[in-house]
Amino acid sequence: AVGRPRPRRIPALAAAEAAYANPKLPNRDAALKPLYTEVITRCTKFLPAYPESPDINLVRHGLGLAHYRLGEFEKAAGVFKQIPAADRSGDNLTTSYFLADCLLRTSPEVAEDALAGGQLLDASGEAVKLLETFIASSPPTSPQIPDALVKLGDAQLRQRIAAGPHGVG
Repeated sequence: AVGRPRPRRIPALAAAEAAYANPKLPNRDAALKPLYTEVITRCTKFLPAYPESPDINLVRHGLGLAHYRLGEFEKAAGVFKQIPAADRSGDNLTTSYFLADCLLRTSPEVAEDALAGGQLLDASGEAVKLLETFIASSPPTSPQIPDALVKLGDAQLRQRIAAGPHGVG
């Protein structure tokens, strides 16, 4: 429709990701924070203003990635979860990868009690499914594949630990 923005690419995110990709960026954390904060501001304004936009999940992905890069893993997971599994392809392909990583980062590595064990089992099980989906749908040359395989092993190990000495049933 005329007048409706169509952010096939999010310029603020592109600038932030270019800076993130530069390992020689001076004062890295201080330089990246305002860039990703700007992405969060723009995406947060866009989402309620254009809820029917065909690019809504692209904007959600950008918002989730900005939170992720700032270390706000619970917020990032909340945003990534809003992107339907069917839309986790193309520009949104890494959604499952980042969501799985958020789940692993925000769940305990070991469970101290039965409740924590159940939560760990759920989180690690979901991470396994997300990573398997990401790996299966990504090109073999994807730069995230090696890390996704390591995270998959970590998630499977956590699953076994959470299930107790008898393994996952």
